Amino acid sequence: MPVGREEFLDGARERFRESGMAGVSEMDIASEIGMDSETVQSHFPDRTSLVVAVLLEELGSVSKAAMKALPQSQLDLQLKHLLKARFGFYVQHKQSSALILREVIFSRAGWRETYENMLWRFSVEIVSLFHAAKRRGEIRQDVDEALAARALVSYYVTGVLMGVRGDAFDDEGVCVFVFPLVDCLVASLK
Repeated sequence: MPVGREEFLDGARERFRESGMAGVSEMDIASEIGMDSETVQSHFPDRTSLVVAVLLEELGSVSKAAMKALPQSQLDLQLKHLLKARFGFYVQHKQSSALILREVIFSRAGWRETYENMLWRFSVEIVSLFHAAKRRGEIRQDVDEALAARALVSYYVTGVLMGVRGDAFDDEGVCVFVFPLVDCLVASLK
């Protein structure tokens, strides 16, 4: 049975966890899982493509885990929980996160669409939280959940850009900047 893209990504994730991203080549991974170099090149034309693919999938996993561990509390605490989990991912993978953002901004290898899809899915999750808060009576009934979610996602993107551009990036520092914006947003919806 031929080894495909998903099996290759599984192998890459495992090797990156064991050895870090710097010390692993695509061909090392390919030889370990039995994939020929032509197939590797067809899926990942360069190392950057592989790193971005793995990291975007990892960010998706972090997001899913954060949603599953969502506190059953007030809207502001739920939003902060999701943002902190995502900012923590960027802290853990600072150099690679900067690489992702460069790829997204300059739209190489189609990563802009992939990242925009991830932001869209994040927005949908946020809309569902606003909707639930509306049902609980925590925010006004006339609140436009999609518009509120766009505001929150813009705070998130601002935090990410702020964080990866600075040398002293940590999730706490970004949260100190972003969380008051979240508080203002939620207060404006009451």
